Amino acid sequence: DNFSPSHDKMIHFLSIDVEGFDFEVLQGAYQILSQQVYYLEFEYNWKGPWAKQDLRHVITVLHHDHGFYCYWPGQVTGHLWRITGFWLDHYHFHFWTR
Repeated sequence: DNFSPSHDKMIHFLSIDVEGFDFEVLQGAYQILSQQVYYLEFEYNWKGPWAKQDLRHVITVLHHDHGFYCYWPGQVTGHLWRITGFWLDHYHFHFWTR
């Protein structure tokens, strides 16, 4: 939260790519996420802390604490599938995605 350029301006697109430490960055950006971010992108994979973290928990926190709805990008078709509120167990598989 200390790196926000201005607390009165909206961040329209925030992409986080920190090689498996995405959830830690999200936790550290609590105030910015809650008040200033419109669209958020992060990776979920098998690297670093993600190997032991629960994506379902992360999605729940993002929705309940920040109002975000999470989507899974289609690899082949280019479609987005909403996973907030529509959880499927195979989302727990750790592979590279945004």
